[in-house]
Amino acid sequence: MSTACLECHTTSNWDATFDHQTTAFPLTGQHVQTACQQCHIGGVFEGTPSQCIDCHLADYNATTDPDHEAAQMSTTCPQCHTTSNWDATFDHQTTAFPLTGQHVQTACQQCHIGGVFEGTLSQCIDCHLADYNGTTDPDHEAAQMSTNCTQCHTTSNWDATFDHQTTAFPLTGQHVQTSCQQCHIGGVFEGTPSQCIDCHLADYNGTSDPDHEAAQMSTACLGVPYDVQLGCDV
Repeated sequence: MSTACLECHTTSNWDATFDHQTTAFPLTGQHVQTACQQCHIGGVFEGTPSQCIDCHLADYNATTDPDHEAAQMSTTCPQCHTTSNWDATFDHQTTAFPLTGQHVQTACQQCHIGGVFEGTLSQCIDCHLADYNGTTDPDHEAAQMSTNCTQCHTTSNWDATFDHQTTAFPLTGQHVQTSCQQCHIGGVFEGTPSQCIDCHLADYNGTSDPDHEAAQMSTACLGVPYDVQLGCDV
């Protein structure tokens, strides 16, 4: 320590009067018990670095859960830590993007590319575009299905939960095997026409026994089981 004794002592009272709490770096938590020389290397007091990482870089690099160095996490330690409890206090559940399902187990760096945390994109498709493009049953890309993944998926179960049978147009017969894009042209799902003739006008016009168009037969195709009762050749 400095040999300029009057920095801390007086001739009237040899007890030191220096109070670290009155400086720009008041001591809290574990810092109160830390030996002076741990921070003031070589007895240097003036200009001692005061950022956490100045003393705790080794702790930062050695942390594996999560791996701070690999994830390039912020070196502003008080964002998650305190001097009283080294365990991180950061809670993702209090953010605008609470973690659920498989996201809880996902490594930080999978979402926070390059250690960037501020402004991380939060829409499903921002991270799952490859999943969307690679899905074949049904082919999401070909059908131009919505990229609002939560319409059918959850973070707990990637299998789609959408059930066409619960809609105003439950699928029956050949419709069960029909590809999505045959009815949902251009990937449009909202407001898809649901009358038979909306999709089957070509069938109606092309039927010749009897000639539906010439006879101006009803376009309410389900009115009569034409393939059974009338023997129509469609």
